[in-house]
Formats: sequence, C-alpha cells, structure tokens
Amino acid sequence: MKRPSSGVGSQGDSGVSTRLFGNLSRGCRSRIGRVFIGTSNDISKLPPEFTRAERFDGVFFLDLPDRAEKEAIWSMYRAHFEIPDGQNRPDDTSWTGAEIKACCRLATYWTSL
Repeated sequence: MKRPSSGVGSQGDSGVSTRLFGNLSRGCRSRIGRVFIGTSNDISKLPPEFTRAERFDGVFFLDLPDRAEKEAIWSMYRAHFEIPDGQNRPDDTSWTGAEIKACCRLATYWTSL
C-alpha cells in the first residue's frame, strides 16, 4: 500500500501544489516594486527555492496573543457582535484572534435561532 505524501508535488493534490508554487516563484522573480506577503504555519516545509537568501526581505515570527491581548480581542468582538459580558467563554488557550472572532460570530448565530 502506498503511503500518502505531503508537500509540493504530492500525489494527493493532482499537481495543484506544484502549479501554485511555480506561479508564486515566477511572480517573485519578476517582481519590480511590488509587495508580496506570505504566511506559513511551518516555514521548514516550504521548498528551498522560497527560503533561499534574498527571496524575501524579511521573515517575522508572530506568536499567539498573550492573555492581555486575548482579553482585548474578546472585548472588541463581544462589543462588535453585541454579546453580553456575562456569557460564558470557551477555553481559548491556543486560539488566534481569528478563532476568537469566529467564536463570537457563531455565538451570535446560535443565540438568534
């Protein structure tokens, strides 16, 4: 039995990854005065042509928000979605700001049914 592979050129994606990385690589080579911003959960899995010297001007690590930042995010989205302060919140230990926003949006949906 053949194990599924992962990464660029994997058998399970019908060549989508290879085409996508090829187009992105061509775009990086031909850029003049353009700004490219890319995100990755694990840059060690990117192909070497994307991590070579001078491909990107900078690499920045952004960690999950700390407790004070999460409190500010909760406060902002509770106000935006008009969620009462007393409503319970789930454990947000490893959540991003986007996950907090989604939780608030979904809480609004479920309470309106």
